[in-house]
Amino acid sequence: MKQNNKKFNPEIAEILGAFIGDGWIESDKDALYITGSPIEDKLYYDRHLAPLFSRNFIPVKPRNFQYWGVYGIVTYKKEAILKALRFGFKPGYKALKAEIPEEIMLSTPKPKKAVLRGIFDTDGSFWCEKSRSKTSTTWKRTHNHHPELRISSCSRKLLEQIRELLNAFEISSEITQTRRSSLSAP
Repeated sequence: MKQNNKKFNPEIAEILGAFIGDGWIESDKDALYITGSPIEDKLYYDRHLAPLFSRNFIPVKPRNFQYWGVYGIVTYKKEAILKALRFGFKPGYKALKAEIPEEIMLSTPKPKKAVLRGIFDTDGSFWCEKSRSKTSTTWKRTHNHHPELRISSCSRKLLEQIRELLNAFEISSEITQTRRSSLSAP
């Protein structure tokens, strides 16, 4: 397949990544949502994702969706939804079948990094661990110093694609199976 770098500029790829993590298009294609926590994600939506979406699709203003207990963006504009569909945003239930479009998987590094950022911003977590090795120094065993990343998803294919992209950037990772599969990068 021919690379298509114009279609997936990094901003569109990042929005798609956020959509893959926390977005959906209603089955009748009348609304597109990307939502998160009203406490933890408010600044992300206010300062980053809404302006990004507004530049590339249609102006949006983040808001509370009290019924669902979430905060985020929505558009009911058909032209924005149709544009999103052309970029590979999938309508309907996607938890088990979420995936990164092949055009991004085959693109240059910038869209690949951007889609990873969008996915991480919505379904990722970061923390630092203590060392568990008996040969580590006392300081390493008592202080959280080793960075850990995790991306969780119900879609095995998505996790395998993320792992492929991380490997391309020489970041080691592993997929672990729990109630909800996740990918960790030590």
